[in-house]
Amino acid sequence: MLQPPTAKEFLQTFLETYNKSLGEANQTDKVWDNWTAFMTGRQGKSDGYYEKKPVLERTAEKLGLKHEREYLRLDLVFFPSGDPWGTFVALEHEHNAAGFVEEIVKLMSVLAPLKVGITYDFREDPQPQSKLVQLIQKDFSTRHPSILEVPQTEYLFLLGVGTAPETLRWKYLAFTCAQGPSNEFLDADEEPRAAGAS
Repeated sequence: MLQPPTAKEFLQTFLETYNKSLGEANQTDKVWDNWTAFMTGRQGKSDGYYEKKPVLERTAEKLGLKHEREYLRLDLVFFPSGDPWGTFVALEHEHNAAGFVEEIVKLMSVLAPLKVGITYDFREDPQPQSKLVQLIQKDFSTRHPSILEVPQTEYLFLLGVGTAPETLRWKYLAFTCAQGPSNEFLDADEEPRAAGAS
């Protein structure tokens, strides 16, 4: 199984790649004027333009890893003001449940004591609800073992079921990292169970 790189491995690979990329750049590339594009590959008026493969994309490839720019941009984070700092709640909202897979992976990839995902079932069909539970269970169980969370980390997935805002009923799936997800969404208007309770 592929292991994550150590800081030393990353540093060595990054420096080799950076120096090689810099050596391949020519005067017309204007690397400094296009620095973000040269380093990350993000192109645009404020980031610059660079036609060759960017430094960090090459670094990922040399480490045998895939990459994606700005992948973990969360919809919302809730945090206390002042010190100590930190994200208390990481939240993802997706209008279309079919696109929720990326949101689940984001939530399972970030650090926060509470992670909340919200999506909808506008057809009131139990089959997509069951598939959503299976997807959450699969993503939870197939994370790389190097991605560690404290056992008390809580997950809360909310599912709005209905055909209009005034008719939505809310269902939820709550669990802790130590216990893992259950097999079904529960009705939120019933007595809520503690995260992970069966």
